Amino acid sequence: MSTSRNSGLPERRSFRGFAVLAVGIFFLWSWGCAPRVWVPQVSPQEIETLADSYGLERSWFGIRILDQHGRVLYDLNSQKLFTPASNMKVVTTAVALEVLGPAYRWYTRVFQDSSGALYLVGGGDPVLTAEDLFRLADEVAMTVVQETLPALWVVPSVFDSIELGPGWMWDDTPYAFSAPVSGLNVDHNLIRGMRSPKTHRIVVWPSVSLLHVETREVPYPIFRPPDTLWLPMLQDSTDLQRFVAVVQRPEQWAGWLFWSCLNSQGISVPPPKVLWKSPDSLTFRDTLAVHPSPPLREVLYRLLKVSDNLYAEVFLKTLGLEMYGPPGTWAKGVAVAESVLTAWGLDTSQIRMADGSGLSRYNQVTPSFLTDLLLYASQQPWFWDYVVAFPVTGEDGTLRSLTYDFPGRIRAKSGTMTGVRNLCGYVFTDRGETLIFSFMTNHYKGTRRKVDVFYRALFERFFSRAIRSRTP
Repeated sequence: MSTSRNSGLPERRSFRGFAVLAVGIFFLWSWGCAPRVWVPQVSPQEIETLADSYGLERSWFGIRILDQHGRVLYDLNSQKLFTPASNMKVVTTAVALEVLGPAYRWYTRVFQDSSGALYLVGGGDPVLTAEDLFRLADEVAMTVVQETLPALWVVPSVFDSIELGPGWMWDDTPYAFSAPVSGLNVDHNLIRGMRSPKTHRIVVWPSVSLLHVETREVPYPIFRPPDTLWLPMLQDSTDLQRFVAVVQRPEQWAGWLFWSCLNSQGISVPPPKVLWKSPDSLTFRDTLAVHPSPPLREVLYRLLKVSDNLYAEVFLKTLGLEMYGPPGTWAKGVAVAESVLTAWGLDTSQIRMADGSGLSRYNQVTPSFLTDLLLYASQQPWFWDYVVAFPVTGEDGTLRSLTYDFPGRIRAKSGTMTGVRNLCGYVFTDRGETLIFSFMTNHYKGTRRKVDVFYRALFERFFSRAIRSRTP
């Protein structure tokens, strides 16, 4: 007997089709249609009014906020280009983690050729110290037989000889944040010392007994005879007991330090000379001593916490070195970064990259680009090494003084120079969600404090409910 189509029993395949449709609708709703984080929609006029109340009526603002899935929660001028200052470091470090990896190390080596000459070959190590050079000299002393050697060559050729980045300002050169970049960087290419108020005697740290230090009114340190180093006397430092001098031509300074260390170990060698191309005859069999840097993840931690410009530039030049061969240059590093950013699917028309630290005024970037990059980084295996290095507001690094009302919830990177104050990073809510934000302010007059107060108001307005809410 056949069964009538009008028997009143629905067909089984109708139930199956309905179930598939219901599950699909549920997943679309849960992922894309039902916002998990609520952020108030503040009109541009309200932002302008709020900025005016803090004396920023003539400034230019950009704001963008994403959730952890990349959905845009707020947007204001996010496609406009801004001067990023140190916000550029979040780009440089993300690319370095992708290309070089968290375990990458820089190596400083000492070679000896068949004639007995020594070669101090820099690897670009950004955290090399005078103590490290002394340990290298100690290893050499335990290896060589001769007490008198024919020559000491200093080879910084992993990087080019250009020490200051494109677009750096000439009047920043006497200051520590604008330290020159070399293939041999010792003690951050700075000389720290103390002036005795009674005798005007200069005590330099690290103490180098074979170098005599004199003071002269010159714009930066100049190497004169082998036994004399002239230090800068800034007009505003005459009454200070402590001073920091920036070393120009760092490879020469590294050479004299190493020469002094060798002499202290009883090895007699003529004064060092700089060699800009390592001899092809040198091989690893000629290696006398090697000093490895800490892994990149540890250098990165200090780089982002204190916003170290020298470290960031070493990262960028190292990218060029590893991908295109020596010497590492700013142009090569930028080319590597742009190719990687393009491979990530980011719109590189929204960034102009001139250096790695953001010290250059040639740099430009949009809030949209920064948030897209931070979103991409949050999905990578190296994200933990990345995000733990970000300063925490009110707790450490460059954001220690920003005491917002969300302790431990905001990890961000600031970007500051005259007329520029930016902040980008991550906000972590009580419900375990992650928000990504970029606040950029350019062209303001006065101190950065009024921008920080403005940002405090923005954080309270945009994130207060999202951070503290525990209900869907």
